Amino acid sequence: MGAVFAFLEGGYLIADELENHFNKEIAATLVRFFLDKKVNKKGATLIFSTHYSELLDEFERNDNIYIIRNKEGISAENLSSVYCKSEETLWNLLKDNQK
Repeated sequence: MGAVFAFLEGGYLIADELENHFNKEIAATLVRFFLDKKVNKKGATLIFSTHYSELLDEFERNDNIYIIRNKEGISAENLSSVYCKSEETLWNLLKDNQK
């Protein structure tokens, strides 16, 4: 119901660990719905955490995606700044987050 309400009224839908509620394809479809202006006419925002790194492929922009790590303290790094590094570094970063 939360997603339907967000689409009808606008606002935010917050989901912690999206993969606990949906399989990969359903999670990707939900993300696509929020990105589609025909479906998301009120401009609702989806804020979620996930271990599905494949969901990153759904986004054309990476400046609003953050990688959160808990190594020697919690840190957040913007994906667009990570992209400036080598592709191997990005792969290692995502792989470390799945541990």
